[in-house]
This record gives sequence, structure tokens and C-alpha cells, in this order.
Amino acid sequence: MYFLTDPLCPWSWAMEPSLSTLRRTPDVQFRSVVTGWLPSLAVKPIDAAKAEWTNAVKTGARIDATYWDHVAPGTSLIACAAVKAAEFQGVAKGEAYLLGVRSAVFERAQDPTSTDVLLTIAAQIHLKKDLFRDDLGVGRYTKEQVMGAVEPGHALSESIGWFGRRKMLRAWTALAEDVANVERLRAALRELFEDPSIEEIRSEDLSGDYPALQYVPPEGDYWIDILARLGETFRFADLEAEAMEVEGVRIRVATPRMLYRMKRDTVRPQDRLDAAMLKQRFGLEEE
Repeated sequence: MYFLTDPLCPWSWAMEPSLSTLRRTPDVQFRSVVTGWLPSLAVKPIDAAKAEWTNAVKTGARIDATYWDHVAPGTSLIACAAVKAAEFQGVAKGEAYLLGVRSAVFERAQDPTSTDVLLTIAAQIHLKKDLFRDDLGVGRYTKEQVMGAVEPGHALSESIGWFGRRKMLRAWTALAEDVANVERLRAALRELFEDPSIEEIRSEDLSGDYPALQYVPPEGDYWIDILARLGETFRFADLEAEAMEVEGVRIRVATPRMLYRMKRDTVRPQDRLDAAMLKQRFGLEEE
């Protein structure tokens, strides 16, 4: 079950008792997806946010709409990003962190854009502190930079994850693709290997100038190179491939000639060595 929500959404807070029951239900796989209820005060002014909180008071939940007279955070995106950073340490950790942020907002009237508040919640649910700070981008990006990276009209949801790389933030749609891809990658590796280090794979590993990582399984004498993109010369759609059967499983692999073409002119010495070995092993000729 996927629940579209946000740390500042008053209706989600009103539903929290029911949500807690769902999280504890053995046959239900529950997961919250943060959506950016308050991208900025320019998109949803304080009066509109306060009015929604006021309406939600009718549910009987403990909601104080005067929060917007005293705190009035400029965005919920920082808190959403913190939830995603916590989720990188496990779905259960993400759910616990989301509840922690809601409690900080609705019970203690705290500002969810405050780094101190977010780090305190992380400590309370026993997240790995340094890993959380790194995934959240603490000390690298300001609230203004995050808000400036959001383009009006773009879906947020899973795009609220790791903030980017180097000096500038990337588009939220690109972040969404990175986060989803990394989550699928980790899920696939978990099916094959019992290895805690799989959880350390981050979206940043498959972004930037060198979007590749090397995974070494806990057993065996091989490794797996994983690439997010091939560069400018080749595209995945252009790869020459052939079907092979390995232990009863049919897979598609790049042909030796394709691998040779991809490796022979790169700047990496290892790639050039690989190209020479491919040429010799398969008797390939220059094109």
C-alpha cells in the first residue's frame, strides 16, 4: 500500500492512528510517498496553509492552526528530503522518521526546515548520523537552493531525494529517476546476495561525471560493473547484443565486437587494456 503524504499535511496527521495500525498489520506492506504539500509560500500562501489546518481541526486531531502565525515554515520540501534520506537506511526507518517529523510539527510546533530539528529526529530513531547528513546534503545546500531547484508544475513525489552533485542542483525529475533506479537496483541485489553493504549504494554513485559503480559480492571471485549511462558516443538502444542461456536463464549480453568498440577509444587505461584483450580473444578486426 502506497500512501501519498507530506510531513506538514494536516489530514495525514489526523489519519496517523489509522496509519500506525496499517504499519503494524502483518499482511500489509505499507509505504509513504512524500509529495510536497508546501513547495513554497509562493505556491501556497500562509493564509491557504492555515485555512487547511483550520479545516482539519474538525477531524478531532490535535492541530493548532496558529502554528502558521508563529512558525510558518517556507516549504515542506526540506522535511520531505529528510524523510527520503532516512528511507535510504530502510523503509521502516523512513516511516519512523516521517512520524518523528510530524510529531515535531504538530505536537511541539517546531520548524521542519531547521537542520537542528531534522538531525535531532534522526538521532531519536537511531539513524546512522554521518550517512543521513550526507544523503540529506547538510552543509552543502541551503533551503533557498532546494526551493529554487523546483520547477512549478513538475511532480515531486519520489523526486525528493538526494539534492544533487557538485555546485548546482539537478532537476527534480532527474532526481526522481535516480532515486527510483537505485531503489530497484538495491532490491535486485538483495534477491541475490545477503550483503548489508547493498544499503550503502546511493543515487550519487550513479550520477555526475562518472555514473558507474562496482559491486563486489560477498562470495565468489567476480564483480559487477553497473552503469547509469554510457556517455555521448553510445546509447543503450544502439548496443549490439546477443541472447545467451546461463544456468537455464536466458539473458541478453553485448557482443564482443560491441564491447571492443565501446572500450577502445576511452581515456581509461583499464578500458584500453580490456579492448586489446577482447580483440585478441575473439579475433576481432579493425572496422
